[in-house]
Parts: sequence; C-alpha cells; structure tokens
Amino acid sequence: EVLVTVIKTEYPLSPKTSTVPGGYLGLALQIALNLQPKPHIISISEGNEVDENNFGITKNRYNPLRLAFQQAAVEHGCIVLFAAGNQTPPGKTIVQSVWETPIIVGGAHYTQSNQLVASDVANGYPEHGLVGEGGTIIEFAPVPHICGLCGPAEGYIYVPTPPSWQATEGGWKLSVGTSLATPQVAAVCAYILYACPIATPADVKEILMRTATTVLSGST
Repeated sequence: EVLVTVIKTEYPLSPKTSTVPGGYLGLALQIALNLQPKPHIISISEGNEVDENNFGITKNRYNPLRLAFQQAAVEHGCIVLFAAGNQTPPGKTIVQSVWETPIIVGGAHYTQSNQLVASDVANGYPEHGLVGEGGTIIEFAPVPHICGLCGPAEGYIYVPTPPSWQATEGGWKLSVGTSLATPQVAAVCAYILYACPIATPADVKEILMRTATTVLSGST
C-alpha cells in the first residue's frame, strides 16, 4: 500500500503569515509528516514568488522550509513533489524550485495533431545559482525535472473540485497549470514504489527522469 498526501491551499504562503517555520506551507508539510500512517509521497501544488536578485537576502527567511523538505526526504524517506508554478514574471522565481530535495513538476500537453509540446503556462528555469553559506554559489540542474499534463492557457483537463472561488458549487472545472500536473506525477511515483518498495526518493526521481518521454517542441 502506497499513501499519497496532496497539499493545495488558497492562503498566502509567505513565511511571514504564520508563526510556524515556512508559513502555511510549512504548517501543511508538518501536518502531513505527522499523519499516521506516514505518507510515502507528498505532492505540493503551491509556491512563493521571490525576486531572483534578492534571493540571497530572503534565503534565511525561507531556510526553515527548505530544511523541512530535506527532513521529509532524508529522515522520513518521503518523496516530495513540487509544482514549478505558472507564468511567473521575468526576474522572479518560485523559491521552492531551486532546492535540491523536491521533484519539480512542469507541464506539457498534446496538440490536436497529437504532438507533445511544452506548456506555455508552466514555468521552466534553465539554471539556478544561489548564494549559500559563506558566499558560495550553489548550482542546480535545469527544472522542471519531469512534466505532467497541463496547458495550454485556455484549459486542458476537466477535474472534480470541491466548492471554491473558482467553482462556487463544486463539481467539475476546466483546469490548467502545474497544480494539476503535480498530482499526476505523484501517482506515477506511487506505481514505482508499489513495484519497488525499497526505492529511495532519489531512486524514484532518477527513474522518472530516465524513462520519461522527451519534450522537443514548445516553450515554457
């Protein structure tokens, strides 16, 4: 049995919005890690936009949340997936996408001619260079690491939804974005764990990236 926890919140996620390290997202992650039985996979469809030029200044404010992700993956053995975000303006980045622990999920979709193309809604980052302790530069590979189905901007997949500001009575809505793509990839991770229960989070990430279909068309 593989247990998956999906986190999606409509509240602001800035660490300033809560006394819990990492704000509402840190609280959600803390709750997920305290569930019994503990989830094997945590899928998170939220993020914080920060100014790339000021990331070195704000990194300490987000550090507790980064450490929480590391704790989830290393100490608890949880696979953590994170949405890459949608249409983030130039000069900004989704802060969680630059950390080494989560699997960052972007988006791709099939056109009417059955061509697989990158979603013009989903974020993608060619490279990351962050200021670490002592002024050292920490570089991470391009993200997303893997894509689920999402985009184009006019919507792509109908999904069930509870009542919200997007669908006041609940039911079904036409959805788009990496919030939709991330749980799809979480389900694939669950299949991998079911087939190989001893796989580590790093193993699952490597399997996903090695066996995925390469997207050669479109742009994020």
